[in-house]
Amino acid sequence: MHKLMEGSPYQAILEQRQANTSKEYILEFRKEIDIAGKKVDTSRKFVKEGTSIVTDVKENLNKEKKALKANAEGKSADFDDYQAEQRGIAYGTCTGVTIVSFGAGGGCFIAAAAILETKLNRYRERNEKMERDVAESIKNIISVLDRADDI
Repeated sequence: MHKLMEGSPYQAILEQRQANTSKEYILEFRKEIDIAGKKVDTSRKFVKEGTSIVTDVKENLNKEKKALKANAEGKSADFDDYQAEQRGIAYGTCTGVTIVSFGAGGGCFIAAAAILETKLNRYRERNEKMERDVAESIKNIISVLDRADDI
């Protein structure tokens, strides 16, 4: 308070006004703290949901990686089904050719075997590549999670 105001009738009014203004600022500050607290709670909820989603994606990618590895190694039901289907196509066709040509389809079986093995190798190679791609995706997800933890 300025010295000229001391003892004047306006001194009490000014002091009351300052006190009211301080109370208003304190109330406004408390409101802002409450709002910030609610935003922090909302942020925590989003982080928790995001972490859950990323964990689910990571688990699904790991499952897919295992399935692709089994396919690439020829140790899965999917591979067995694919192999049986391709064998049926190749050897079924040759059987038909042999019947129609009255037994002259022997060369067809040799060619079919070579083609079949090529197809099965391509199937394994595609699955190996997909397995590597999935493994790389898992590494990237882990990297993102590690950075998110640092935030």
